[in-house]
Amino acid sequence: MLSVVDAFSQVQDFRVMRTKKHKLIDIITIAICATIAGAEGYNAIADWGKAKRGWLAKFLDLPNGIPSHDTFRRVFSLLDPEEFQRAFLAWVSSVNMLLDHRVVAIDGKTLRRSFDPANNKKALHLVSAWASEANLSLGQVQVNEKSNEITAIPELLKMLELKGAIVTLDAVGCQKNIAQQIIDKQADYVLALKKNHGDLFDDVEAFFKLESSDAFNTITTLEKDHGRVERRVISVSKNIDWLEQKSNWKNLNAIVQISTIRTTVLGEFKSSRYFLTSLTPNLVDKIAHAIRSHWSVENNLHWTLDVIFNEDQSRVRDRNAAQNLAIMRKMSLSMLKNTHYHKGKSLKRKRFLASLEDDFLLDLIGVMLS
Repeated sequence: MLSVVDAFSQVQDFRVMRTKKHKLIDIITIAICATIAGAEGYNAIADWGKAKRGWLAKFLDLPNGIPSHDTFRRVFSLLDPEEFQRAFLAWVSSVNMLLDHRVVAIDGKTLRRSFDPANNKKALHLVSAWASEANLSLGQVQVNEKSNEITAIPELLKMLELKGAIVTLDAVGCQKNIAQQIIDKQADYVLALKKNHGDLFDDVEAFFKLESSDAFNTITTLEKDHGRVERRVISVSKNIDWLEQKSNWKNLNAIVQISTIRTTVLGEFKSSRYFLTSLTPNLVDKIAHAIRSHWSVENNLHWTLDVIFNEDQSRVRDRNAAQNLAIMRKMSLSMLKNTHYHKGKSLKRKRFLASLEDDFLLDLIGVMLS
């Protein structure tokens, strides 16, 4: 694994010479370490750095000590998010934890308190890629205020190594050009199909209602949790030659229905969802796993960023800084989820332990002391 110092050493420094009292790599490394250890703002990053100055000096130069909170704020506002992301992607590729036929879930999230009324800017919305099995954030792209996720998803796909992966997207990403791009990346797709696709949705829904269940590859799952029983029937059909739109979707091999019966103390509730996939119908277990795994981007990434890293409470409104800090949080989360230290302990507890145990934090950032 690349160390944090190695991965971010090539990030371009946009500061003018007279303001460079501190090395850029020192500023970035301190900020990442502090974020892992629980810091959630510029003041906290600076305070943590001052408390750990002696330890940091073992592997950083620190020619003028620890930067002030204003220096951290200014630097992360100047750093180009694309440059910062490239360094992050270099670190991701070095981790080398991704599995064959892994599931890469793509979804968007709004940083709710990043709105800037003074400059008439809405809250920052980011589309992120999450490798479900590896518990690894793979990258993010900002959604333009005058656009939506449909334009951001192709930009995110461009920067990802997806060969052999299964890419899952919700309804907003169920687009013909996105399916084409995923196939061009030598990956497969499972795309949620909803009513915004009009005739295509109606045709698929009618087909599953009228066709005999004997014609489908089917598996059934049963889940009991918190007083709720949920039975899911996943049905996959390769009989799609009748589908008028088939030729518009690159490598479309099957359509999928998930029928859910949820039983609670309030009664029984039924629902059905539909998907398009390039996977072949005989891979029904893999298709079911991919659909189920898509929720990990919500539970293991977005929810965790809000609950463990307080991301939704961040009031950083500068667009560059907000994106750069979001990358640091995702990187910190990936490190904490994949560490061999303190297995079985919660992420919140691991963060706390990283603030106490220097060896643990060194292992997380990949630094070896001589």
